[in-house]
Amino acid sequence: MKLCELRWQDPATQTYLGSPSLVRLPDGDLLATHDYFGPGCPRNHENEEHLTSVYRSADNGTIWRNITHIANAYWSTLFVHGNSVYLLGCSQQYGSIVIRRSDNGGNTWTHPADRRTGLLFKGGVLSRCA
Repeated sequence: MKLCELRWQDPATQTYLGSPSLVRLPDGDLLATHDYFGPGCPRNHENEEHLTSVYRSADNGTIWRNITHIANAYWSTLFVHGNSVYLLGCSQQYGSIVIRRSDNGGNTWTHPADRRTGLLFKGGVLSRCA
């Protein structure tokens, strides 16, 4: 089996890849995600880490293609239920707990705006331990 690189990030950017997740979709393709962290990573309007990238492979991981980025998705894990794929995690570093669903193999995702659409637990003000 040949192992192929999904994603490489130059350390000079001070952006690092974390929270990897991988599932096999009902159609047999592989779906993978990771988020970004570190001093150089993308940040949201609250200056928090928050971005996840989604990749798909139709050939058991030999070739990966980036299919989308999801803002306000962090520390997330993929899982499949029925014909849908889900992404469960936080909205940002120390943010709300949210779940998203994709019915088209990870190309588009629901937006967890409220309890009905996937906001499971609203995060509060960031408080760090000393």
